[in-house]
Amino acid sequence: RADGTLWAWGLNNTGQLGTGTTADQATPVQVGTATTWVSVAAGYGYTVALRQDGTLWAWGHNLFGQLGLGTIDDRLVPTQVGTATTWASVSTGYGHTLALRQDGTLWAWGLNNYGQLGTGATQNVPTQVGTDTWQSLAAGSYYSVAVRQDGTLWAWGQNDHGQLGLGNTTTQPAPTQVGTATTWQAVAAGYGHTLALRQNSTLWAWGLNNYGQLGTGLGVADQRTPAQVGTATTWRSLAVGSTHSLALDATGTLWAWGFNYYGQLGTGTTTHQPAPVQVAGGGTWASLAAGAGHTIALRPDGSLWAWGFNNYGQLGSNTAVNPLPIYVPAGGLLLATTPGKYLSDWQLAPNPAHDQVQLRGLPAGPVAVVLLDSQGRRLRTATTATVPLAGLAPGLYLVRATVGGTTRTLRLSVE
Repeated sequence: RADGTLWAWGLNNTGQLGTGTTADQATPVQVGTATTWVSVAAGYGYTVALRQDGTLWAWGHNLFGQLGLGTIDDRLVPTQVGTATTWASVSTGYGHTLALRQDGTLWAWGLNNYGQLGTGATQNVPTQVGTDTWQSLAAGSYYSVAVRQDGTLWAWGQNDHGQLGLGNTTTQPAPTQVGTATTWQAVAAGYGHTLALRQNSTLWAWGLNNYGQLGTGLGVADQRTPAQVGTATTWRSLAVGSTHSLALDATGTLWAWGFNYYGQLGTGTTTHQPAPVQVAGGGTWASLAAGAGHTIALRPDGSLWAWGFNNYGQLGSNTAVNPLPIYVPAGGLLLATTPGKYLSDWQLAPNPAHDQVQLRGLPAGPVAVVLLDSQGRRLRTATTATVPLAGLAPGLYLVRATVGGTTRTLRLSVE
């Protein structure tokens, strides 16, 4: 929520909700009492989340060491992963986890049956992948994709449907470059298909396409190399479920395509879509996330909406299938709509902001600021307490500031 609390609902058979039990929850319930959560990633039966102080926490299923705790025991409540305080973003797959640190290094742990860790061996604690610096990452089911800070795209792990984008179906145990382009910006990965954004705001897709989840409108054949989705140059964020895809454009319009048996596209029907179609309800959206058969998204006012399959209460409602967005009465998750204090006296003002935002209440000393999107991808940096916002689309962002060795992350709404 905007107050830094964490809430969860849905299936809980392995403690993935973090509530201390294995009872499913049909409506949002608070996870512990902490008020310093920044971002969260939900994997297959487990969860990993980041706090404002740069610490990483994990809970739920742990058979493959995907929690990074050095054991294979499940955890029913959030448990800190090591002692590092420099984590920046995280992504979860079927049984493996990827995370970036603030210095751009990439770390992986958990299941490695297809080489998806890129480390050469199974790991139950965070282990660095190579020595390069990275800006965006995504853990698919049994594969991994990431963008380096030089704009190149790399992939490794399972490749039976060409989801690595290498032009073949050969499994790769180490990061392998996808083509030669140096203009990649962000990436998302599903069960067997991958979406990525380039710096010119074009959208690209490859891999499994049995339900049209690539959005190219060219039938259901798999695609082994990146193919452009339409001709639009206005895409700004994306999300991938098991076999469906979603993306936001620069106007805040939400689009969906692919598998739709459970109504997870939010179009009002259960018809599969081979190309992007607008999600019903109109209006603008700020951020989104996709599960196996459901979707959740935030409006700019902080209201939370969900649609699709609801067999375990993951929509926060009592209807089995919802092919249209329904409001989740959770108090306005994630998006801060008024200025607020998140930790000590550090604040952002104004918040929401338009042209620029100022950090207030900082201790004396040099400041280093990094502006990130809602998925933790680095967008720009600053060395003063005033951060320019020109050119940013409306939505949710994160501002990470470091002063005198102390780092805090604050939420920002851009109008």
